[in-house]
Amino acid sequence: MDTVESVNRIGPIEQVRRIRKLKIVILTFPILLVLAVLFIVFSPKKHPPTVLSDHDVSVSATIGTTQTYSLFGYTSARATVSLNGIGLLKEVKADEKGKFIFENFFAPATIKEFCLSAIDTENRINTPLCVPAPQRHTPHQALGPYLLPPSIEVSNGQALTGEHITITGKTIPGTDVSIALFHETNQAVAFVKSVYAAQTLEKKDVSASSDGSYTAQVTSNNQETIRLFAQAQFNKQKTPKSNTLSIKLISVIMSYFERFLQYLRLLLNPNVVLLMEICLVLFLIYTRFRWGWFFHKKKKRALMRVKSILPMHLNYTALPPSVFE
Repeated sequence: MDTVESVNRIGPIEQVRRIRKLKIVILTFPILLVLAVLFIVFSPKKHPPTVLSDHDVSVSATIGTTQTYSLFGYTSARATVSLNGIGLLKEVKADEKGKFIFENFFAPATIKEFCLSAIDTENRINTPLCVPAPQRHTPHQALGPYLLPPSIEVSNGQALTGEHITITGKTIPGTDVSIALFHETNQAVAFVKSVYAAQTLEKKDVSASSDGSYTAQVTSNNQETIRLFAQAQFNKQKTPKSNTLSIKLISVIMSYFERFLQYLRLLLNPNVVLLMEICLVLFLIYTRFRWGWFFHKKKKRALMRVKSILPMHLNYTALPPSVFE
């Protein structure tokens, strides 16, 4: 009897559990079905690999009409020469004599100009030379010769008066180089600089070595600004001028003054100013509480001192007994 009663008691509980499991399965099945359909629909389709036959043809196309050009020129020895234009970018190396040539390169027929630039072996870049492209061109005829400007560099852009400054650069090997120097002395009236400056022209002629290197030195005892550029002459033709550089010559006093201004600019840096303001605020807060405590203690001592100085009346008149009744 006990076993039958226990079975009857457990039976409904098991039935409830089975009904709950069946509901979970019924609710889960549609969700799984929807996920499977979505996976099939959105999964990438795998195509079988295509096998190329021996008769496949490679197809190439160009936008617009093109034309074949060739051009040559001269620069420093072993320099890297770049040719730029619309839809065009080429690069070659010059030989030991500085000659470079771009042979049979394609360029759009509508191109307007070619731009040539060179980087010498010391990584100095010269001024780009842009030349117009010919409208009618024979493919077997090379354009040129194009003479590229010299590269130029100064040892110091700012120096003291009387100090020697070295000018170096590279150009076509074995050519004569002319360095033009423009001395600009600012005119000052009543400590106010005028808008014009007196200019004097000076030229230095040097010769380039077998690799195109040239060197010159310049100095001046006046406070002035010197602007300079270089030009070379090859087969009685002058190259375009190089980059224009400037040298500022100042006195010793002015150099110290400029250093002071540089330090002042560093101090006026926003970060430094903010740090100084924070330190000042902290200092004021500290002094406010510190001085308040100090003055309070000092005042207390003064009062105690005054109290000790004041006379004490030990003799006093006794009150009448009626007051206490």
